[in-house]
Amino acid sequence: MGFIVELPGAFVRGQTEQEALSKVQTEAISYLKWSGNPSRSPDGSLVVQRHQCELQVEDADCEILLDADRGIIGGIEFGQLADLALYSGEPSSNSARLQR
Repeated sequence: MGFIVELPGAFVRGQTEQEALSKVQTEAISYLKWSGNPSRSPDGSLVVQRHQCELQVEDADCEILLDADRGIIGGIEFGQLADLALYSGEPSSNSARLQR
């Protein structure tokens, strides 16, 4: 399982690390289109953290807390993440896009 740190909520899965990594570009493009940023282009991928997980991974459940998510979060970033969470719960037919 792989998480795209710069795109909160975006992830890929595969039987092997290489299989998961092969899906990063497609997932990033799909995420950017969904979030209303289809003109933004993914720059590529870089593995920044590995974690050996003993859990049965199903439906994106995992025990991983990324190092990137351990720091202090500021008010603006918190607001952006809250907006993203609210947006993700809207019906897919809604044409509203994230504004921040």
